[in-house]
Amino acid sequence: MKAITINNPRAQLIASRKQTLLVRDKDIDYRGDLLIRAGECLAPWEVPGLLDIPDFLDMSANGGCVVGVVAVVGYRPMRPIDEAKAFSFYTVDSWVLELENPRLLRIPFPVGNDTGIFDVIPPVFSELLTDEQRNFYYGNIKE
Repeated sequence: MKAITINNPRAQLIASRKQTLLVRDKDIDYRGDLLIRAGECLAPWEVPGLLDIPDFLDMSANGGCVVGVVAVVGYRPMRPIDEAKAFSFYTVDSWVLELENPRLLRIPFPVGNDTGIFDVIPPVFSELLTDEQRNFYYGNIKE
């Protein structure tokens, strides 16, 4: 499965359905499910709108782990109106990935760091689970 590293708290914001656009500075030629790996934690003042979320302090955990999965459905230039959905300030040369169907994993799992979009093999023990157990722990994702 494919994954991308996103600094916390943005990784948690995406996985918990609060952030629906992801700002990038270059084209990412990818559509489909994408695992969200939480990177290092940004300071709260670096993420516009974060201080307005009551539980933002809980969004710094699980650095280095896959915390969720999201469907990438589109890619386009960023517009000024996108700031709130992207938790990011508008800049003329920014692009956004359009995200849908975010799913927060019940049990995050550690993954090594990489840049861009990279391949991840979900934990070996997930192959030992029944479909019902896998859906309980990981949501409805394809391996």
